[in-house]
Amino acid sequence: MGRTVFILLIVAVLFNSCVSTTVEVHQDIKMNQSDLFYIATYNDNLGLYDSIREGFNDFGLEAETVYNAISIPKASTPVTAGSGFYIAPDIIVTNNHVLNGEDKAVYYQNGVEHSAFPILTNEQNDVAILKGDFIEAPYFKLLSSSDYSIASSVFVLGYPLTDILGDEIRVTNGIVSAKSGLSSDSNSIQISAPIQPGNSGGPVVDEKYEVIGVASSKLSDAYSIVSTNSIAQNVNFAIKSDLISFFASEYLPLENDANYVDTLDEAINATVKVVAGGTEIIPSKQYYIDFSYKAGWDLIPVTLVQMSILCIDVETSAIVAEARFSGSVFKSCATIAKELTHELIVKLYDLSKSRE
Repeated sequence: MGRTVFILLIVAVLFNSCVSTTVEVHQDIKMNQSDLFYIATYNDNLGLYDSIREGFNDFGLEAETVYNAISIPKASTPVTAGSGFYIAPDIIVTNNHVLNGEDKAVYYQNGVEHSAFPILTNEQNDVAILKGDFIEAPYFKLLSSSDYSIASSVFVLGYPLTDILGDEIRVTNGIVSAKSGLSSDSNSIQISAPIQPGNSGGPVVDEKYEVIGVASSKLSDAYSIVSTNSIAQNVNFAIKSDLISFFASEYLPLENDANYVDTLDEAINATVKVVAGGTEIIPSKQYYIDFSYKAGWDLIPVTLVQMSILCIDVETSAIVAEARFSGSVFKSCATIAKELTHELIVKLYDLSKSRE
């Protein structure tokens, strides 16, 4: 009996003496408690991802499992963007749907960011009036529907498709196709000037750069196909300026004191990009944890193991750090995975604390 115990002790010493653990940090980073870690589960026959996740949880870090890197959910925020325009030194018009239910917004005038908040919203007519920063520059005059007619030339100013086209203002032209909108809506006009996502809320102006409407929508292809079995061309809509004058009457300047736009440059200056939303909280950084291993006989705690754990920056795909284990110990694969995870985290967070 004593000989057996002695042999087991010798074996244990030999097993534990053949262990190598290394942790290397490859990037100069600062970790935060809000970081989110995604742990891969593919090709993990032993289910060690649970032990690795426990290792992160032991340090109060949030860790989720994904099948592989392609399965990582995209970090996004519910942001809506559109256009708007000044109708007074500190009053901006846009569409209600551009605000997306938010009680504040930011807008960009000539690339400079400003804050604004709604002082009037009307969901039924898709109108929003914002209080913005005061400007000394000219602002738009609102016309009555009696001031223009069918076939009048129009221009639409705004910031469409900024993700593709960039943040430079765009101008399209066309004519007034009808003085009513979809289903003979008397509060809208139909125009042939193209409207794209992001144009919503922008001014529709005549040749004197006076506003006859607010760009709001275009006839959808799906609606057109269902209704007519064809795709309509250049069927776009704007909210009549009469309606804007009604909602914003108390904010409009006196005619004698007004400083109205009368050139294209002034019209561009008085047109803004409006952005609302972006209030969802997302992690400051996201990391992907990929790992691999080779395991021997695991019916008893004696296990031969090689393991590698990689910490990868989701945004850049660069390897931030890696931990490696090789050897033979009286420990299960799950225990080794958890302990190796601990060593990786300690090295990362010790590194960050030294730079605070």
